[in-house]
Amino acid sequence: MPVTVKVVRIVLRILTFRLGTLLLCGLLSFDKKNWPSLLKFSDISLEKREKILQRWNIQWYNPLARIAFLMIKAMFLFYYFTWTNENSENPAWDAIGYGVDIGTNDDVEQEERPLDKGIIATAKEDEMTMKQRMINKGLQVTEDRESDTYKIECDAVVVGSACGGGVAAANLAKSGLRVVVLEKGNYFVPQDYSTLEGPSMFEMFELNSLLMTHDGRFRFMAGSTVGGGSVVNWAASLKTPDAIIEEWSVDLGIPIFSRENYKAAMYTVCKRLVVPRNSSEKHYCGSCSSGCKTGDKRGTDSTWLVDAVNNNALILTQCKAEKLILVDNDAEERRETGLKKKMFGSDSFSIQPNQKEASDQCQSDSCGLRLAYDTGTVDFERVEESKHWSRTPYPPYPDGLGILPR
Repeated sequence: MPVTVKVVRIVLRILTFRLGTLLLCGLLSFDKKNWPSLLKFSDISLEKREKILQRWNIQWYNPLARIAFLMIKAMFLFYYFTWTNENSENPAWDAIGYGVDIGTNDDVEQEERPLDKGIIATAKEDEMTMKQRMINKGLQVTEDRESDTYKIECDAVVVGSACGGGVAAANLAKSGLRVVVLEKGNYFVPQDYSTLEGPSMFEMFELNSLLMTHDGRFRFMAGSTVGGGSVVNWAASLKTPDAIIEEWSVDLGIPIFSRENYKAAMYTVCKRLVVPRNSSEKHYCGSCSSGCKTGDKRGTDSTWLVDAVNNNALILTQCKAEKLILVDNDAEERRETGLKKKMFGSDSFSIQPNQKEASDQCQSDSCGLRLAYDTGTVDFERVEESKHWSRTPYPPYPDGLGILPR
């Protein structure tokens, strides 16, 4: 359980007692009309409770109350502003001058969903239908009675379908390999998007967009859908700065980043994803971070993954990789020989890449850092202990908050 959630529980428990309320709320916990009567937090007037919460927001000497306030405020504001009725309306939106276009767009209606022929929604399959669909897609599926699993043989397995996995899957499939992509989220197209923040965050973001650090200081907006963050980022992608490339290639001694083929690859990706806009020059819908209903946003779901599927790649949705199985090869290097995974419908399948056929074309292992999203939190104390993790950059997503006069 995240530390911040434990703190909130402790604070709420303390406030059910009079002495606990005095400890966290000070003199405002006394009833002036019946002095010196001491009140529980629930018996204090609404006006005083508001003052108490405002004090908690600035009380650096009372970290317990401050963390609880920040968490409660974040949760309440999130649900207050994202809640909608059956007509997709929220009364608070008119009060703050916020509007969102939830109408349909006839221009983006498609006869076919681009990735449908390569998608297998594992949550909708059982063991037998899953096995048959794999076979129909051209994969070899064998039953291992000892481990009570079905083994799926392919040439390459790509975990994740965002900017890294999507491009890798496309190039591997185009080279003739039989590729299987594992994606924990679901597959959506522009017609599916509501552009409403609440439903979008629940459907397309990791942990409903509430992934945060243990201490509650930072929140991560991590995409969890086919296309990953490229589908729900804030419509801006930045090319790797020259200073960072120099650091990687010179200071860290990774020569690939200074080679011409890397520069050519970066140019190709940036051109196709329309970096830095991630959309056409005249496009502005205001809702790209909730799923672009116009279909103009350039994510891997509409670019590289389409290439991969057109070259017979398979995408398993709602499928989470749980364990990589590594063995030593002749060169005494540890290589991936299999992958145990968990599907939300079934967990009796394992994937086994055919290394004899794929070894020459799959030599480049991914060097990206993937946080343990499934834990629900990121422990920055442990991150700071590592000289590599502590230098991991994250693009900022700042919010502007203020207390305004009524």
